[in-house]
Amino acid sequence: MLIQIFFTAGAIAPLMFDAPFSDLQPTYAINVANTLPGLVDQLVIIMYQDASKPIDEILKGNKQLGKVFCFNQDLEGPQKENSTTTITVDGVTKTIVSYEQKRDRVRIEEVISYV
Repeated sequence: MLIQIFFTAGAIAPLMFDAPFSDLQPTYAINVANTLPGLVDQLVIIMYQDASKPIDEILKGNKQLGKVFCFNQDLEGPQKENSTTTITVDGVTKTIVSYEQKRDRVRIEEVISYV
């Protein structure tokens, strides 16, 4: 089985969630953000930051936020009238869409580390 090749009983691996807070109301999202990190040793959350759900601030306040990464989109074409898209985390600003690149692709880049 493919699963046995990568994960054996007792294997240490991070728990990964893709958008676990998207459909939750803010109150429930905050409760989940306070609870999830206590359930595992390593937690990876892929999410879009919603202003009504300050998940990163909760995790940072609880000393449970190690690093923040963002997806960066490289595009071959010119910027034209498109605005520059950025993300700012604790004063660190990253451009997340770059134009006139060699090829279209998406990169993952570290924004800030708290460890």
